[in-house]
Amino acid sequence: MTSHVKMHSRRSLLRLIAAVPVLGIQGCASFWPCRKQEILAELPSGLNAVFQPAKINRAVGSPAHVIDVHAHFFNARDVPIRGYLAGPVAHSKGGVVGELLKALAPIAEWIGNTAPRAFDEFNELLTLAGSSSFTVMSEEERFRILDQRREKYLQELSGRLYEQLKAVPEFVRIYNETQGVARSRFRIQGVDASSLNETSLFKAMQRDLQSQAPDVELYGAEEPPPYADGVLAFVGYMLSYRWMNLVAYQRAYSTGDSAFGVDQVFGALVDFDHWLKPLPRTAHEDQIKLHQLLSQLSGGYMRPLVAYNPWSDVLDNGRTLARVLDALDKRGFVGVKIYPPNGFRPFGNTHSPNIPTTPGMPSTTDLDRVLLKLWDECSKRNVPVMAHTGNSMGSDDAHNEAAGPIGWQALITERGSTHPAKVNLGHFGGDSSHDNWNDELARMMATPEGAGLYGDLGYWDELRCRKGLATCAARQKLDKAVKENPVVGQRLMYGSDWLMLSQERRWDRYPFEILAALPDGVNLDAVFSSNAKHCFAALQS
Repeated sequence: MTSHVKMHSRRSLLRLIAAVPVLGIQGCASFWPCRKQEILAELPSGLNAVFQPAKINRAVGSPAHVIDVHAHFFNARDVPIRGYLAGPVAHSKGGVVGELLKALAPIAEWIGNTAPRAFDEFNELLTLAGSSSFTVMSEEERFRILDQRREKYLQELSGRLYEQLKAVPEFVRIYNETQGVARSRFRIQGVDASSLNETSLFKAMQRDLQSQAPDVELYGAEEPPPYADGVLAFVGYMLSYRWMNLVAYQRAYSTGDSAFGVDQVFGALVDFDHWLKPLPRTAHEDQIKLHQLLSQLSGGYMRPLVAYNPWSDVLDNGRTLARVLDALDKRGFVGVKIYPPNGFRPFGNTHSPNIPTTPGMPSTTDLDRVLLKLWDECSKRNVPVMAHTGNSMGSDDAHNEAAGPIGWQALITERGSTHPAKVNLGHFGGDSSHDNWNDELARMMATPEGAGLYGDLGYWDELRCRKGLATCAARQKLDKAVKENPVVGQRLMYGSDWLMLSQERRWDRYPFEILAALPDGVNLDAVFSSNAKHCFAALQS
């Protein structure tokens, strides 16, 4: 190929993606117009897998094959952003960071309107995937151009976001005070924690594009101060194109020089409709089609999970379930995602103690009725349901409890040992030290009725043991669960819960830290790969 042809191909590609930053600033004037399904076309055949990594960069000591069963690539248009940030996310983080998230409320609608539309992203990606320019370029050059476009997008976005944040004095006050605490405690010369300005905001939002120095020793043996920049980074991802988030994940975990070596990742959609308000701007049908497209363009590197909401399923007389089954049967989705801490148990909603009620919420009998149908349909297809099982992500402590063992015991009792429910217990009960959910879930795994129960270690931040402590309570919890119920070693799976994990320092090191934290004797290949293949049967075909 002549250099003239190569240059022409590169120019063609740049022209194709030049519109990305511009489209990112368009949006609906209100919530409701964009709730209507906009993506009516079906995916064409023969699309180039432009986001498929040609080679996985595997770190020394990493397992031979790695599957991340728990991640997310949605943006602020796909969730009820105001209720999401000020409710579950802020409540789960707590403390200063939780207050910082709540302080974003005055600009929540701006965040939701500024995040790119699924319809625009879908059409842009079809154009990119149909371009021969991608096929004549090397993978290195192609991703370098995509990185440049994302960096330019974030640079433009950071200036606009800074103008919004300046008008929220409470956010600025909390952020600057938190950064002041961090500055006073740093132990490495040359490291700084800047006050809020356009430059510091941009640096926080594009940190994953840069090489990061290890920060384990930043604070000596002290507990690290609250990480205010994690909020800015998280907001940056929530304002980005979904393909940009996938590329950021891929570089950090699969293709970058310091990558662990993740071969495949699951991208779970979420449905918080009714539980949180106002409704998201993107119709769930459009979210499904966009993730179907992203999965194809990544060559199956990303496999999606479809979201299910029992409240919606009651109100629309089963259309929600029909949409879920269409995603499973026709669109390459490998599982279902439910979110119990938003107001329901996976089953047993009629059991005591009562779960908190929300205005307009269906009866507990109706919730159990539609949930049982979901479990039946998934069982027919041998498809797992992933559910949040950590004591977190509810709007308050009472809602957190809906994710706990009561509902799971009710489910496996109802299903019995003949047709056990297949479940990925997301977060495997969580790393909180004030409950024993891990023990109870592990005990259920060891029963005939619990033969379909698996669990992932997504966002077990305490398991990273980065606080300079002599002991690590989270590791002790996991050790105890495996020792008392050895079957856990055959059901435990690696998960990151990215992009929620993006709020943490050095999230790129997460798989390394989980590898180091696993109990002695646990089969690493099982945790990082083969258990996932057993749980998600679609991976075998």
